[in-house]
This record gives sequence, structure tokens and C-alpha cells, in this order.
Amino acid sequence: MKQGDELLVHVEVKGFYKQIRPLFPILQHFKKSGDTQQLDLQGGSLTIFSQAYIARDTGRFPVPSFKVLADQQLYESPVFTVHVSPAPASQDPVAVPKDISMEVLFERDTVFIGEQVRLQMVLMVPEAQLGNVRVSDFAKAKLREAIPKKSFWEEKVPRQSVKADKILRNGKPFFALPLFETWLFPLESGIFPFGDQYLGYELRVQKEGASTSDILLGKSYRTLAMFIKAKPKSLIVTPLPPSSRSTDLGVGQLQIQASLSREKVATGEPFSLEVTIFGKANFSTLPEPQFERDPGFTYESPSVDYQFSFSDSLLSGKRIYTYLLTAAYPGNFELGPIQYLFFDPLVGKEVLLESEKLKLSVSGKELPEILTNSEGSFYYRAFRQASTHNFQRISYLPLISAILGLLALSGLIYYFFNPKT
Repeated sequence: MKQGDELLVHVEVKGFYKQIRPLFPILQHFKKSGDTQQLDLQGGSLTIFSQAYIARDTGRFPVPSFKVLADQQLYESPVFTVHVSPAPASQDPVAVPKDISMEVLFERDTVFIGEQVRLQMVLMVPEAQLGNVRVSDFAKAKLREAIPKKSFWEEKVPRQSVKADKILRNGKPFFALPLFETWLFPLESGIFPFGDQYLGYELRVQKEGASTSDILLGKSYRTLAMFIKAKPKSLIVTPLPPSSRSTDLGVGQLQIQASLSREKVATGEPFSLEVTIFGKANFSTLPEPQFERDPGFTYESPSVDYQFSFSDSLLSGKRIYTYLLTAAYPGNFELGPIQYLFFDPLVGKEVLLESEKLKLSVSGKELPEILTNSEGSFYYRAFRQASTHNFQRISYLPLISAILGLLALSGLIYYFFNPKT
């Protein structure tokens, strides 16, 4: 090697270990370049430590053993010798491409608490080097682990593989290789840096001075373990403005729909009210709609379902609340409107949604007892599983008689097989 060249030392350790750390020596006549980097490959069964040094002096120098401590077991590399010759005046010792970079991308740099954030990390690779770069899934997963879990709700939605986008920079074609993509919802305000970690990847480079036979036989390339660090990019999260009506708000761009399973029912006959909140928001945590309950109806706690889909670059979806109602009095009613208050970050203020009123015709006789009878809830839950339209009260007298009969029969059987002497 020449004076000023980079000596890149790789130490490979195979196997799974709970604790592993390098014990690298200080090399005389060389200047340490950067920190020791760690690359995990093959699902963590292969660990590579890399350290770069710059040759300062000329001569023949012994390089001492590089050591790695893995679960209290010491591994050592063999000692080798490096010959450093004077560098030519016009030498460019670096053959590795310098225009590969890692970048952090946000849709917006400043958001509110609860607002949806699409976070992407990409590796920018020149088109000419696209086939020479490989990033393992394990290395990509390591990047995702840096997301502060306590400060963000992460919605991991399965998505088909994302293709690399081709872009031009200073007239030169690049490809943005996707490392990972996720959707975050901030849980607290503050300034949060992203990208302040290294990515390990493999780079295939051509050997300097390769012979024609090596090129024809495909032996002119070698694979290097490379490390790259993105320029940190901060996400600023601001608190919501003080709310005069509610402290529990959904955040996003939302709409509302409400419907009844039937427009004509009989008293005592359960039916459902379905309220759907849809748009762009965190549908995993949206609060329940608030509306005035009609005192002439019973209301069961709602069943809740939510779904996600993709719209542009943000997540869309819906959250469905299904309430089971039962009318105690006949007549014509208007249920609702159902109201839903949320915060729209695009306009920076609260928005009150309101559904249409729902018309309902109830026939039959008055059943005021179902509003206060504790047995009523049992009937209503049973109706959720049944399709009958005839509401009849359950008589407990036959059930009690059957139990007493079984007890008497058990006594006779016991007496028959255990007669008194």
C-alpha cells in the first residue's frame, strides 16, 4: 500500500452471542480513521467489525493481533505485516465511490402531536453502481429499532415491495433504494432527531490493476463491508392548541357516516346503529364518538373495528363503532345527529363533524321494564347471536323444577346403591 492509503481491517466472528465487543490495538505509524463499525449479517450469525487506518509513515510495519471478546471468550486474529511505500504526487488512493449517501425523508418537518408522519430512509446510489450495492434485511431492521418507541405510535402496515425511484441530481441519475418505510404518530411534543445511526451494506468494487483473464473469469471484483451514516434530520412535534370542548381529540382529516340496520322495528327487538369515522388518522387509537342517548332506548357498549388502506403517501382508513339498541316505546323517532370533534392539522383548528338524523319507526306495546330490569341485558346479548323476531321473556320455573327433580333422582340412586344396614 501507499502512504496516505486507507488500511481497512475486518474481523469476522461466526455464531450467536449475547455480548460481543472488539478489543482493537493502537497501530503505530497509522492514524485511526473514524470509529469501529459493526455489521451483522446472516440473521445475526455473522458479525463483522471494521476499523479504518490511514498510513502516515513509510516502511514495513507489523500489525498486532486484533481481538474480539464474545461471551467471555477471546478470539484473536493472526499477526501480519504491512509494507507502506511513498505515495506518488498525483495519487488518488480511494477507489470506493464517494457519492453513495443515506437520507431521511419526512413529508413535513414540523407536525402536531397525533399527526401522521411518513418516515422513509433511503440509500442514494448512482445508477452506474446500482448492481454493486446490497443491503440485508437484518441491517434494515436495525435502522427501524432506532425509532423512539415511547414518543411515537408506529403503525406497521404490510405493503407490497416499494420500487427504487430514479431521480436526477446535478444532471446525474441516482436511484433511491428504500431501506424502510413506516408511519408514525407522535405521542408527545419535542425535537426528535432521526438518522443518527450507521447502516452496514456490501459494495462490490473492481480490483485495481486486474488482468484481462481476471476480468473474463469474473475475478476482477471483490466485496467490501461498508458503513454509512445519514445526516441527522429532526422532526419537530408541537402540542395541540388548548381545546375548549374536549381534551381527548382525534387528529387528522376525517369524515363521518351513520346508519341503522333497520328503519322499522318492534319494541324489545334489538337493532344496530353503525357509526363510521373515515379519512386519514391513527385509527388504532381514535376516541369514541359522543352523542346524546335517547332515554327510551337501551344502548350496549359498541363493538369496534378498524381498517387501514393507502392513499397517496399517507395511511387512510376507517373506524367502525356498532351499537346495539333496543326500543322500549312505540312511535316515530329521529336518532342523532352523531357528532365527532377532532383536530385538523392542515387548518390548525378543531372541526366538529355531524351526521344526518336517522329516522326510525317502532311498533308494538310499551316495555318500560327493559330500561331498568337487570335481566334485560341478558336478553339483548342473546339477540345479538339469534335471528328471531319474537321477543319472549324466559320463564325460570321449569328450569327450577328440573333442577329439583335431578336432585331427588340423585338421592334415590345413592340410597339404592348404599342401603342402610
